[in-house]
Amino acid sequence: MKKFVFALGVTAVLGGCATVSKSKDHHVMFTSTPTNTLAVFSDGVSCYTPCSRRLKRTQDVYVTFAYKKEIREVSLKSGLQKDTARNLAGNALFFGWVGLFFDVMSGKNLGQDTNHVHVEF
Repeated sequence: MKKFVFALGVTAVLGGCATVSKSKDHHVMFTSTPTNTLAVFSDGVSCYTPCSRRLKRTQDVYVTFAYKKEIREVSLKSGLQKDTARNLAGNALFFGWVGLFFDVMSGKNLGQDTNHVHVEF
């Protein structure tokens, strides 16, 4: 019985809907070799590497890195994240269709496909 209660507790902590377990933004770190490279984002914001941004989970982002006369372009597509299956399992076990509805409507089951972007020149 203790093992069952323990397993249920672990499932409750690790599972759950994305609306509860995630913020509306996704934190992404941008680095380059060499450092101090200009990064210009599709929304007009720019920074020099290393830098980080909080991006909306539902937003596709295009980043142009410029160092001297060289340019590299990177696109971050919004889509289902790796832990989407875990969130769906949490919805099925604890919150049912209500949790799934809120995850889809809020877009919190989405996000860019990485937490770190590195560009080499």
